Amino acid sequence: MDLSKIDFRYVREAFKEPLNFWGMAGFAVAAAFFWDVTPLLMGLGAEGLYLVTVPASPFYRRYIERREKQRQSRLKEAQREQIVKAFDPVAMEEAKHCLPNIEYAEDEYDAIRDADVLVIVTEWNQFRALDMDKVKSLLKSPKIADLRNIYEPEDMRELGFEYVGVGR
Repeated sequence: MDLSKIDFRYVREAFKEPLNFWGMAGFAVAAAFFWDVTPLLMGLGAEGLYLVTVPASPFYRRYIERREKQRQSRLKEAQREQIVKAFDPVAMEEAKHCLPNIEYAEDEYDAIRDADVLVIVTEWNQFRALDMDKVKSLLKSPKIADLRNIYEPEDMRELGFEYVGVGR
């Protein structure tokens, strides 16, 4: 088998899926309940099987490619209308090669400073744990477009934000 022909981008995407973590957590609970490592070993085997089969399936590949195209089109639309200042704790270096015409921030609060609107495109934990009082003080107007639905609309409105979640 020639490993140079395998596209490992899909395997990296499969590692990001939350199903993997919760599946393993269930097997770990079963192992603790039965005082036996067999369920945990079964879970590791299932996880290995998942990581070999799912990223290789054409359905998963199309899903990942469609998601990336949607992200790229959203960024292109934003670039046409405004200056975009972005921050991503993981993919920033790669993004600098793909999107050289936007500003890159040092941290999430630097990206928010003096912005007209906060657009959340990824769902990293540090975006889930933002200090909303600080966010509100840094924004020119309290507007949030949440493309990943990591916040509840009612909570954001109670805090005084004009909030839009995709698909809600």
